[in-house]
Amino acid sequence: MQKKKINTILIVAVTLIWGVLIVRFALPYFSEVPQVVTSEVLAVRPMELSYKKDTLVLQMLTRDPFLGKTTAPKRTTVAKSVKKRPKTASKTKHIIWPKVKYFGFVKSKERKNSRLGLVRVDGKLLRVREQQKINETVKITKITQDSIGLSLDNTVKYFKRN
Repeated sequence: MQKKKINTILIVAVTLIWGVLIVRFALPYFSEVPQVVTSEVLAVRPMELSYKKDTLVLQMLTRDPFLGKTTAPKRTTVAKSVKKRPKTASKTKHIIWPKVKYFGFVKSKERKNSRLGLVRVDGKLLRVREQQKINETVKITKITQDSIGLSLDNTVKYFKRN
């Protein structure tokens, strides 16, 4: 009889505890409480984190930690300063390259060694082959999958595919 009373009291207590927990966690999802946001809350900046660098000075060990022998510090030699010569103006000619955009190439079944490349040079869309001249100064040297080689005044420059 007494065991029965204890069991009913415990069942009621457990039910109340679980009921309170469910109401506390589930109630915010089902009720709409308007939140008032004031300008003071918006004006407060979040705390900024700042990190200080930890610095320390390392010193050379004079004693070997494994063998126990002491070693003399090595002397460093200071190199003598070398007088710099004044730079002479180089006689290299600055080459102005046209704006080039490489789109890719097409390989022909009949001509296996010949590739037809699609290039935009200074805003003009062109179909070009190797060893073909553009603008009488620019020459196509090589067409590959990812780049095209152009030569201008005996200098070669490769442009990658976008």
